[in-house]
Amino acid sequence: MTCKALLLIPVIVLASAFLLLQDKYSEYHLYFLLLILPIIGQTFQPIWFFQGIERMGFITIYTALARTLYLLMVILWVSGPDDNYMVAVANGIANISAAVIGMGLMYRLGYWPEWCGWNYVRQTFKDSTEYFWSRAAVATYTAGGAFFLGLVSSPIQVAYYSAAEQLYKAAQSLITPISQALYPYMVKSRNIKLLLKIIKATVLISLSGLIFGILTGEFWLKTIFGAEYIASYSTLVLFMIIFTITAPSILLGYPMLGAFGEVRIANISVIIAGLIQAILLAACFLMKMTFATHIAATVLIVETIVLLIRIKKSRELITREIA
Repeated sequence: MTCKALLLIPVIVLASAFLLLQDKYSEYHLYFLLLILPIIGQTFQPIWFFQGIERMGFITIYTALARTLYLLMVILWVSGPDDNYMVAVANGIANISAAVIGMGLMYRLGYWPEWCGWNYVRQTFKDSTEYFWSRAAVATYTAGGAFFLGLVSSPIQVAYYSAAEQLYKAAQSLITPISQALYPYMVKSRNIKLLLKIIKATVLISLSGLIFGILTGEFWLKTIFGAEYIASYSTLVLFMIIFTITAPSILLGYPMLGAFGEVRIANISVIIAGLIQAILLAACFLMKMTFATHIAATVLIVETIVLLIRIKKSRELITREIA
């Protein structure tokens, strides 16, 4: 918890400095600064604790309550484009509320974070450095795409990319809870047969989602974001293809490789992908390929690389376990 709090400080400083030192989005500075509130809330949500004690239901409880609160605040406070600041405030209040509820549930179970001294903090930070860099690498080819377009392209391309990405993230959010629930179970049981069945089912579902997205993508873009966002359909199709790749890749990460002692491979696969993504983004900048579809294509490339690395190691692992 202390390490996360310490990392939060430079994040806030760098985000604030970036906003104040450039004027491309000067009229939205306050909005972006308010988005620091949900970051603070997410930092202190004790997901790690409930995963560790295998009480995932508590995560569902405070997450559902927070999202319901967010929805109610948006309905009550937001009535037009000029109320965009209230969306950021509502998001911040919801995430901070989730952290408070989560900590309260932890306390009800008889647990509470304790200060263990700076030596322990340094050692913990050192031991988790690889995992930290792997998460930073993942951010490079997830959140990094919209950020890159915001720097080098037009606001309309950012909007097209973000609209398609939001639908992709909505689909991906169906897989993440499965992965989070499976990891502690797989550490204890090492039930490869069950995991492989879940992966096969996930692949079939993701392929069905791809077909559904191709057939109805324009309708959902128009319905959710407006008719002007139909132009982002090609970007959405790319993201739906990416979903068919990330769905099995997520399950081959920590639930498979991590549970069988190959955490390093799971982390290195995304670190490699993050480095390749940085190279691809630099190439896009130099070649002036700054449309939403170009950046989505780079995400497709790096996610494919992650999947191939994990498939190769998982096949070796399965062969070893069966033998």
